[in-house]
Amino acid sequence: MRLLFTALLLSGLAGLGVACSAAQDPAKETAKEKDKGKPVPLKVGDAAPPITVQKWLNGGEVKGFEAGKVYVLDFWAIWCGPCIQAMPHLSELAKEYAKAGLVVFPVTTTDKRNTLKQVEEFVAKRGKKLGVPFAVCETDVMDKAWFEASGQQGIPCSFVVDKQGKVAFIGHPMELDEVLPMVLDGTWKGEASVKAIKAADDELEAVQATAEKDAGAALAALDAFGKKYPKRTATLGFVSTKLVTLMQAKKFDEAKAASEQLLADALKTKKGTFLQVVGGVWGAKQLNPDKLHLDFVTKAADAAVALDDKDAVTVFRAAAAYDTVGNPAKAAELGAKAIDLADDDDMKAALKEAVAKFKK
Repeated sequence: MRLLFTALLLSGLAGLGVACSAAQDPAKETAKEKDKGKPVPLKVGDAAPPITVQKWLNGGEVKGFEAGKVYVLDFWAIWCGPCIQAMPHLSELAKEYAKAGLVVFPVTTTDKRNTLKQVEEFVAKRGKKLGVPFAVCETDVMDKAWFEASGQQGIPCSFVVDKQGKVAFIGHPMELDEVLPMVLDGTWKGEASVKAIKAADDELEAVQATAEKDAGAALAALDAFGKKYPKRTATLGFVSTKLVTLMQAKKFDEAKAASEQLLADALKTKKGTFLQVVGGVWGAKQLNPDKLHLDFVTKAADAAVALDDKDAVTVFRAAAAYDTVGNPAKAAELGAKAIDLADDDDMKAALKEAVAKFKK
């Protein structure tokens, strides 16, 4: 779900001054121009194209779509910050629904900015923690048959293949919270469900807009939304919206109780994305101008690093958290570690610039 609050809270590079482009690499586009053949259009409800992968990393290999299983193919590249930030959530989904027959694998196509060596180094560092196989394409066959054929313009982009081998969903990985349960239990209705999710997203975004003017009314609207869409109350989009709105309404005691529950649940289920929500909300000056309960900021940051200490963005968030609470020594220590963990020169430069801005 690409909702405003979720995007703000989960954007690991927000505030760094440099954002990684989610568009396709120009070098890759140039390579595509060499082949003038247009791919067969791909839409929801169509049979999934074949899997054409030259190399598999991190164990496992998906040769085809087995009947009775559901698959998520997530297109990404090493230079795409938002893609890498979405991977822990994809990993959480893979583990949560493994027994239900879900198979998740990121897909990338090599190019000058996304070399095989870079991808292999990334997977060697992060793969074990993520626990999913990685598909590496050294031709543009998958790109053309999936990404280009469906008219997509940016990554990350996830494709869901249902138990009958048909494309059930095409969109952002943050939307999978709503999509996967229905695809797995057989209640997914293709385009009809896509439209229903879009309608519900629009309703929730309308509530967010209301909160800017009348947070109390927005809380009442959120309660009504939860009754109308009970399955959404546990999703990242709803949870983050509810916590932000409680803060906007100055209901800090309720926000504190909700945050304590979120921390406990996140630690139990090992869902680092929910930890990011808690830390992000209490660390936001506009939401918490009086700096109440700042211990949530560092507790959430420490817990997130404990879950994944190899991710540059996660470690940078922890550094920023300690800067927020006035611990420059710890912020500098974690900032240096985040820079060392960065996967490419652009991210290293962005992190160095951000760490330099920490309070002295």
